[in-house]
Amino acid sequence: MPTCRTLPPLLGLILLGACGDRADDTGHGGAPGDAGHGGQTDGGSEPAVESDCEDGADDDGDGAIDCEDSDCADHWSCNLPDSIRYDTVIDFWGNTITCELVGIEYDVEIGDCHTVGGGPLSRIEDPQQTCADCDRTYQGPLTYTQDTCSSKLGQPLPSTATLGLVFLNETQRELFAPDDQWNWYSLGILELVDGVYTLSTSEDIIIDPEGCDNGKQNIGTIDLRVDIEDR
Repeated sequence: MPTCRTLPPLLGLILLGACGDRADDTGHGGAPGDAGHGGQTDGGSEPAVESDCEDGADDDGDGAIDCEDSDCADHWSCNLPDSIRYDTVIDFWGNTITCELVGIEYDVEIGDCHTVGGGPLSRIEDPQQTCADCDRTYQGPLTYTQDTCSSKLGQPLPSTATLGLVFLNETQRELFAPDDQWNWYSLGILELVDGVYTLSTSEDIIIDPEGCDNGKQNIGTIDLRVDIEDR
């Protein structure tokens, strides 16, 4: 595979931990989601229980707000995970491109690659390493059960991963990853399926291949699947 001068977001995810060891928690109190226990009122009096576990108010007047109230003990927003299991499958499907060099054109076939990896990630709170727009940031070691992509990239895959999550509601989470300058970008929405939060996405890789004089080309497509399970 030609060397990339600038890695697009999905290709950068393959090198997820290569940016350095960084971590997260910005103090977000959980993203908007479903309301908490349905409070009951009696003729306009204060609700008998905390009626909304995410509104920042003491709904039942007992001095405890949201997750501090025992009424919210079982609410999803008060039970965000301190550790997760992260797994990913990366498939790159290469194209045949036409490379022009000093006026000579020739075809270059870009090979496919397949990588499977993952590992346990734990919550981090170092302000130097966290995703400012996320509810929690996680970091941990990665291992690979299959890998042919590192040879295509010409460099080893990362040994650690750092990811940010925004907890949208009980069944959806938004996944964030850092680029090589530690600018965080969204990879998309994870959907809960059979106890696992899953995201599948695809991106064409358009770069200016090294050794070719004819500019940017679509060298192939990356298909990415991410699975995250609470631990």
